[in-house]
Amino acid sequence: MTRKDQMRWVKIFGRRARRIRIEKGLKRKDAEAVGIDPSNLDKIEKGKRVHLVTVIPKLSKLLGVHQSELIDFPFDYDPDPVVSRKPDRKRTKSK
Repeated sequence: MTRKDQMRWVKIFGRRARRIRIEKGLKRKDAEAVGIDPSNLDKIEKGKRVHLVTVIPKLSKLLGVHQSELIDFPFDYDPDPVVSRKPDRKRTKSK
């Protein structure tokens, strides 16, 4: 797996975790109960950070899913319409 593939996997993992969290009605602050700092969960969900050895067991406990549900997905998987995206803004020249 190339570095680019690894980065893509981490991003997909984060989106998947976010989708499950939202479906379960959990807030980021709920992650504190399993030892994950909410700011770190934000980074995980955005695909900027994943420490697999420590995060996956805690995250699966928080979400109430088996660890395999978090990591077992096809590589071309695009998880969600749930992830919010900011609309593109048109830039105008100031006079």
